Amino acid sequence: TDIAPQPDEIAEGVVGLTLKYHLENAADYVDAPAPTDWGNVDAVQIGLSLASRDKVGTDKQTLKRDFDHVVTLRSRAP
Repeated sequence: TDIAPQPDEIAEGVVGLTLKYHLENAADYVDAPAPTDWGNVDAVQIGLSLASRDKVGTDKQTLKRDFDHVVTLRSRAP
């Protein structure tokens, strides 16, 4: 039988995670899993969206923050 994967929370407050890849000599990042030639990937952009569990904002809403970080693949950096 086919068993569908169930979500499992591993870090409280994380509501989104995105990965985008930069291809050598390209202008922009592409969404995963778009790269067809992984040998041309020279950087990864990691996006993380966080939200507080409680409604603690001044507008009585959850606090939300987005973080982006780029990691250059050392063996492929110019």
